[in-house]
Amino acid sequence: MTQPATPAPMPSKAKAVRWKLGVWVVAGIFILIELLANLAAVILNQVDGVREDVVAAIGPGGDTLLTYSQLEMHVDALIFVSSLIVGALILSRYPRHGFGWALGVGWGVVLTVMHTAMVLSLASTVVAGWSSLTPYALWVTSVDQILLLTTTIPLALMIYPTGRFLGPWFRRVTLSAFGLAVILGAGLCFREGAIYSEIDDILVDNPFGIWMWSPEVPFEIAAVGIILLMVATLGVRYRRAEGVERLQMKWVFVIAGGALVLLTASSFVQSSYPGTANAMSIAAGAFGAIGVLAIGAAILRHNLFDIDVVVNRAIVFGLV
Repeated sequence: MTQPATPAPMPSKAKAVRWKLGVWVVAGIFILIELLANLAAVILNQVDGVREDVVAAIGPGGDTLLTYSQLEMHVDALIFVSSLIVGALILSRYPRHGFGWALGVGWGVVLTVMHTAMVLSLASTVVAGWSSLTPYALWVTSVDQILLLTTTIPLALMIYPTGRFLGPWFRRVTLSAFGLAVILGAGLCFREGAIYSEIDDILVDNPFGIWMWSPEVPFEIAAVGIILLMVATLGVRYRRAEGVERLQMKWVFVIAGGALVLLTASSFVQSSYPGTANAMSIAAGAFGAIGVLAIGAAILRHNLFDIDVVVNRAIVFGLV
């Protein structure tokens, strides 16, 4: 009997093309989802009486969710879409780059899912027949918040720009801290009672509550510990870095610092000058998006100018 011919292995170039195409298709799908979620938020905020319905279904925290969807959600969308694009750029060129995965999946995908669940939770309170979806959408939002706080955002910054941990010791400590935070976060995700949220006054019962254990205080302590570990990792990496790697980190420090200053200033002037605060929030979002793009440029080493020259010139022009 004649044996069937064995198909020839796909050439490496063809595999690379398929990989790049797949990366950009997935990124494009999530970018489209993010844009549709923002469009839905705009439509939702134009419906008469929606605020009262949302507060009645979710509690006072629903008013905060709705307010977030009016402006800040669209500002954050700049960062989310930028994360998806830059993550796809890095992964299409370096498929095993840890930072590309952390940025594209951890920031872009997880944040897009959070926005979508948030809009769905709001819409389900006003659309007939959707009310049963409210607790499940809020639960997904809660899980995303826990992931962002304890893993995805800190992890990406800890392995920037090389995509690797500083060394075996840092790797063991970091993964141990993440493991503890995930266990405590799971305790919050499956506790009985109201759904855990960074937004106070969410009164919807947890649809997946299976135990009374609620490690909220230990979880928040672990989250603070991870943030401190992240800062320490960045400091050690910067001190060890030389040449291109140090320049890569300077870009991120300067742009992230600008966004942090704007966000801090907007919180102080929110009550007295809400218009100015909103403008600062938009500027901070733009800084964040530019920061993500700068990260991509730094890793791909395209047009990586000396940031010290840029900062010095900006200060001179500002004084003039």
